[in-house]
Amino acid sequence: MTIQFTQRNKINKAGGCENSDRLFCPRLTSLNFTDWKLHVSTILDDRKTRTTDTQHLFKARTTDTQYLFKARTTDTQHLFKARTTDTQYLFKARTTDTQQLFKARTTDTQQLFKARTTDTLLH
Repeated sequence: MTIQFTQRNKINKAGGCENSDRLFCPRLTSLNFTDWKLHVSTILDDRKTRTTDTQHLFKARTTDTQYLFKARTTDTQHLFKARTTDTQYLFKARTTDTQQLFKARTTDTQQLFKARTTDTLLH
């Protein structure tokens, strides 16, 4: 098989020039067909590798984003639960304090009423 680059230079299958003048047969144009296929397949493999790397990188970034989103959502949920629990405990504490204060005031009033009643009865 002969690959023709120009009218003046014909390169045979072995990569040699049919033209006797070496100036018109540069080394770069003396690729045989097998070398050319190997070169093209290397370029295609390189493109496939780059595409695969990009896909893996995209998948990794997507996965990282998903995990980050899940982590942030979980953190927010735990934070919300913690705040809700704190509010519940605070409400219970205030309610208990109010109840204790009410009982104390009621007891004080009852004691005061008893004392006044006793004082009134004694006088």
